[in-house]
Amino acid sequence: MYKKIIFISLVACSTLLSCKKNAVNATASTAADGAFVKLGHWIARSTPGNQPIQIKVNGQRVSYSFRYAESFPGGGANQSGSNTNDYLNLPVGKANVQLSYVNAGTTNDSLVIYSGQVTLAKSRYYSLFFTDSSSVKAALVDDAIAENAPPNSATAKFKFFNGIPNAPALDVYLGTTTTTPILTTVAYNSYSAYLNFPLGSQTVVLRAAGAPVLSTNIIASQAVTVAGGRLFTVASRGYAGLPTTDARRVFITTNTTR
Repeated sequence: MYKKIIFISLVACSTLLSCKKNAVNATASTAADGAFVKLGHWIARSTPGNQPIQIKVNGQRVSYSFRYAESFPGGGANQSGSNTNDYLNLPVGKANVQLSYVNAGTTNDSLVIYSGQVTLAKSRYYSLFFTDSSSVKAALVDDAIAENAPPNSATAKFKFFNGIPNAPALDVYLGTTTTTPILTTVAYNSYSAYLNFPLGSQTVVLRAAGAPVLSTNIIASQAVTVAGGRLFTVASRGYAGLPTTDARRVFITTNTTR
């Protein structure tokens, strides 16, 4: 399957009449000469003011300014941004990653909210998701596409990410009446291994690890529809226990990997 790799070029505009300030030019390639990364902005504390963030790698800006909750450069269902399996092409080796709020109308950092280092291998595909509790946390995983790609259009596979800061561990169910979880004790800020996912529409249900199977203790549920041959991530984000009017409440979203 064709996968689009995004090479980022940020355009500095002299006037607003000639082009949009801080526009991103992207070209598509199937080259495998770098490491490939999909970034998830699940930092719920930025939501009340909906402040845009930008991402820098090794001091170079690699994203436009974007807001919670979005994956960059491509995402999936139940989030902002595009529903694609796009990845950024980044240099291999150690990469210094920085997230910051942006001064309005500029590409200048207003406040750095995360700075850390990851190690990327050549020709590997990664998910790098950001969440927040008392501070912003990063979770990097090798998406292991070649090793886990479904063999045909009759099957699909997924992994799960627990991005709920006040849910130390989660059990994951398929179906609101199912009594046996398909995943148990998935810790906050971590990913599960891949599992098969039934084709069509399935309701993903989250409960605190070890909680009784009752309708009253469901943290979140979401119908997820998957076509055959897909490899994807089901990600939870936000804070458990918030009212439905709060944009920081728990959501379940999907990220397309293949």
